[in-house]
Amino acid sequence: MKKNILIYFTALNLFLLGFFAMSFLRQNGKESTKVLVQLQNPNNLLTVWNNVLIPLNACFAEEIAYQKQLKEAEDVIMTYTPSVYPFVQTRTTAKKIAIEKINNKELLILINNQRVKGCRCGNIYYPPTHPVKWNYKLELAASKYSKYMKKNNHFSHYDLNVGVWGTRISKEGYDWSLCAENIAKDIKTSKIVVEFWLKNTADCINLMSPKYVDIGVGRYEEYWTILFARKFKLSNCHGC
Repeated sequence: MKKNILIYFTALNLFLLGFFAMSFLRQNGKESTKVLVQLQNPNNLLTVWNNVLIPLNACFAEEIAYQKQLKEAEDVIMTYTPSVYPFVQTRTTAKKIAIEKINNKELLILINNQRVKGCRCGNIYYPPTHPVKWNYKLELAASKYSKYMKKNNHFSHYDLNVGVWGTRISKEGYDWSLCAENIAKDIKTSKIVVEFWLKNTADCINLMSPKYVDIGVGRYEEYWTILFARKFKLSNCHGC
């Protein structure tokens, strides 16, 4: 796969260099000889490489990664059944912290059952959409925040030390482009907390939104946090 991508980018770079060369020749007419001399100058070629080809390659690489992410989400739609534990990431870089255990499998089934059926959130009907996947970086951020709320008797989306959920998610190394958060307290089970979020219009919209691909839930005693996110996509590649 990597070899094919390298061949593709090499061919693309050669094509673009040829394209720029032909453009220069057409624009300069009789001065084509001078243009060829300019293109043979290593400094001029380096300028084209640094200012045009490298940024294009970065954009193409990010777009390929993003399309792969969306394809994985679409594949989940085709293979998901409510009785099966769907596509959970392995625990890698996220570190374990002392938190109360939650049933990841049960939470995913409860949430994804609703997503694949569709749901009315207030006056807005959300049609069936793809299931979400569990992400342990989001779980870590959610777990820390549930513990923070309990220890500080604080029930709000704003952490006085770190800030809002986006900052907390970034701190755990998740490079997001979209994210959201639901919180709850005085709830003892996964089933009840999902039902509670579905009854609240804003929380329900987050649960049903097709914009999100990953979730993570953290509980500390009676405090709950769920984070929704979608990974970074081409924020600095306008017009590529």
